[in-house]
Amino acid sequence: MPTLVLKVGGAVAGAGGALAMLPRLLEAGYGVIVVHGGGQEVSRWMDIAGLPVSFKQGLRVTDAAGMEIVTMVLRGLVSSSLVAALSRIGVRAVGLSGADAGMVSVRPHPDPEVGLVGEVSKVDASMLDMLMAQRIVPLIAPVALDDTGTLRNVNADTVCGAVAVAARAQLAVFLTDVPGVLDDAGSIVPYLTPEDVSMLIDSGTIK
Repeated sequence: MPTLVLKVGGAVAGAGGALAMLPRLLEAGYGVIVVHGGGQEVSRWMDIAGLPVSFKQGLRVTDAAGMEIVTMVLRGLVSSSLVAALSRIGVRAVGLSGADAGMVSVRPHPDPEVGLVGEVSKVDASMLDMLMAQRIVPLIAPVALDDTGTLRNVNADTVCGAVAVAARAQLAVFLTDVPGVLDDAGSIVPYLTPEDVSMLIDSGTIK
């Protein structure tokens, strides 16, 4: 079946409009996978717990205490809230994390200063295929295991891309509150080829 992978933020209020399209996609015969973030909620609960919130090159610095918050918020609060939101519009969904059934395997990030952050090394899409065959939407929280069985925090955009490849998706859609890539003049770039991206990285405009 044609497959769509959708990456949304963790706020149900913000994701609700985007998820409203899912019944029509399922009726049209698409398999749909949702990868969700939840960074704002994680930061809020880290503040409540009195834990420092810091980032390095866009990655959340995650120590052992922070990883507990990440897991509880993403796999618990955010995932369950999104399952409930989909249920209200007639969509059956299952909340998962990358750790479930070894779906997403990761290696430690090469920069030790970011702590328990992982980089995707492999995705096993077999469970996703089984769920989509039953018209069930898998919701994936970006938490996964490395080869020592250690839970690691993973960038949700990266997980979305890797899942899209493994699931042979026709389309991966990244929904964000960021308006787009900006050029040196501060204008939104409406369209980018891979070559354009490389050029902008080399020039230091993006990274």
